[in-house]
Amino acid sequence: MNKKILFVVNELNFFLSHRLSIAKEASKKGYLVHLAIENKKLTKVENEHLKDFQIHNYHVSRSNLNVIFEIYTFISLFLLIKRINPQLVHLITMKPIIYGGIINRILNIKSQVISVTGMGYIFINKKKLRIKLLNFVVKNLLKFAINHKNQKIIVQNNSDLHEFLRIKKISNKNFILIPGSGVNLNLFNYVPENEKNNLIIMVCRLLKDKGVYEFIEAEKKIRNKNIKARFWLVGNIDPSNPSSLSSKDIEKIKEDSKVKFLGFRKDISRLYKYSNIAVLTSYREGFPKSLIEASACGRPIITTDVPGCRDSIINNVTGILINKKNSQQLCDAIELLLKNDTLRKKMGYQARINAENNYNINDVITKHMEIYNNLINL
Repeated sequence: MNKKILFVVNELNFFLSHRLSIAKEASKKGYLVHLAIENKKLTKVENEHLKDFQIHNYHVSRSNLNVIFEIYTFISLFLLIKRINPQLVHLITMKPIIYGGIINRILNIKSQVISVTGMGYIFINKKKLRIKLLNFVVKNLLKFAINHKNQKIIVQNNSDLHEFLRIKKISNKNFILIPGSGVNLNLFNYVPENEKNNLIIMVCRLLKDKGVYEFIEAEKKIRNKNIKARFWLVGNIDPSNPSSLSSKDIEKIKEDSKVKFLGFRKDISRLYKYSNIAVLTSYREGFPKSLIEASACGRPIITTDVPGCRDSIINNVTGILINKKNSQQLCDAIELLLKNDTLRKKMGYQARINAENNYNINDVITKHMEIYNNLINL
């Protein structure tokens, strides 16, 4: 009998960018791969990517917190998992982890894998009363969801590991640390920089929690110092996230900023190769894929000293750590690297070596196959 794996995500785009290669390898190894995604009409390109899998829709929204809708989401996922009856369910991002984890225990699904891709908005913005209440509810639901008898919880940094252990005291043997989702080292290959470009690039969703405004402020400070540099922001707004900028916010920023907004792009490797410095000023991450990709292209990184971001670089070797919400430190770090060609190029070269040693997508795929095989064959 073929063994069935069900991936549960709340957004197809995230699966395609972060987990597609893992699912394809599972299919090659003889697993029947099922994928549960939000209700949406697939494009021709998406259909091509997913042709080896059995696709299922369930009613889910990343941002919706309406109780009735969430009950509907839970029921639709419950019926889906019951009908498929997989040997293993791989849950990715917070809502699938909570709902899927509870359902797997109710249905006595043999095994589950949980991928913690970051603790998200409610773990960053804890000061707001509404978020405090939501945080309390989420933690208590997680206690039940992550207490499966046959599971592995994949975390991307030690801070998230400790956060989960605070939520539920479970054995360390349940956890596996895999730093990020890996990078294709052939696609994101090392290219020596053009030192005349003076290009600083930040790739992220346009969220306040990603430090977009700090990036904007740093550009102004650099410009006021009459330092020649260009600043590019690559990524879209995310209306499903409460921290997202709006189209009006962006238009207002453009009135007195020289930052160029490129929107969503698929040619990230080309953009990194054209750049000189990669930046991510996020307030918290799981393990930022954008910085892994920048490292693979041999670009020095300036990022914040917060979970996920600090784990993705070697401070003062492959990049520079700064405090979050500090545009002046960002400005100073950019100025340092722009004015010191030798240091900048040395950090970029070391970043590529770090990527080769730690972020190879093939190593990430191999680890996942080992996890699946061990859980299913128990």
